[in-house]
Amino acid sequence: MKSSGDNGDDGDDDGATTMSIGALASRFGLATHVLRHWESMGLLHPERDAAGRRRYTGSDLTRVATILVFKEAGLDLDTIRTLSTTAADRATRHEILRAEADELRSRIAAAQTSLELIEGGLTCTHEDVTECPNYRRLIAERIGTRTPGEATPQPKAPFWGEGSYGVQDPLTDAAVEEAEQHLGVRLPSSLLEILRLRNGGPVDPARDAFPTTVPTSWSESHVPLDGLMGIGRREGHLSLLDTPYLVEEWGLPSPLVLLSGDGHCWIALDYRLCGRHGEPSVTWFDTDRDTELALAPDFTTFVGGLTSAAAFEAG
Repeated sequence: MKSSGDNGDDGDDDGATTMSIGALASRFGLATHVLRHWESMGLLHPERDAAGRRRYTGSDLTRVATILVFKEAGLDLDTIRTLSTTAADRATRHEILRAEADELRSRIAAAQTSLELIEGGLTCTHEDVTECPNYRRLIAERIGTRTPGEATPQPKAPFWGEGSYGVQDPLTDAAVEEAEQHLGVRLPSSLLEILRLRNGGPVDPARDAFPTTVPTSWSESHVPLDGLMGIGRREGHLSLLDTPYLVEEWGLPSPLVLLSGDGHCWIALDYRLCGRHGEPSVTWFDTDRDTELALAPDFTTFVGGLTSAAAFEAG
């Protein structure tokens, strides 16, 4: 016959009979004072036996499991208590959970930044870490300044030009997630912001060239950006999703994400130094000459440096 003391059960603890505080705490690997605290906050309402000792039923077992699940999701006890009350209708519950979801996204973003720093360090080839573009970007962001020589990220003109060639369906979060899984990289937020305005297509003539300090097969002074590929599978139009095939077809290095090009020349996000989850630089590739040229340390700087090809032709 089992003892009915504070550390035993009256029968099985499957919810059909009652449990002591010790048995319930042991079931979840908790200290008994934790259950007492939750009771004081109104989260648990155990019955009492004739001697005044707490007795827990199957419904208490469910409540403890629920509290633990919510706590693992990052909710505090006050929020859990509000969600657990009968007064918390669906609208109230959704309002609370939306706020919690926003907070969780912020924590995930912070954790992702930490992971990028570590992975960037693992893939960095610089002997001196202070020379690493990814390191310099992260430090500059923390200080609140741009890296030396970085162009202002504010647009000088509308990014997109006229015409529908190359334009994909409007970008969705699901399409972004699918693209990142397909490409095996994290796409820069600055690129996604532009693609959410319009998902690919011709670039405005005021921003269709990037200046260079050395000559390329295209020009002595610049490289072209007639259009920017979007994310999608519109028939007859190239997309960022075509990168794996195009990289193999044209013998390009990896990991890259091709942004613009015609086969002989490409502009691409370059993940070779930062790693697949870091902030990629932007590089020009000439497949005919088997040469490449670093254009910008990140996509934001690249967009900030775009100018009109007509200005070079006029010169």
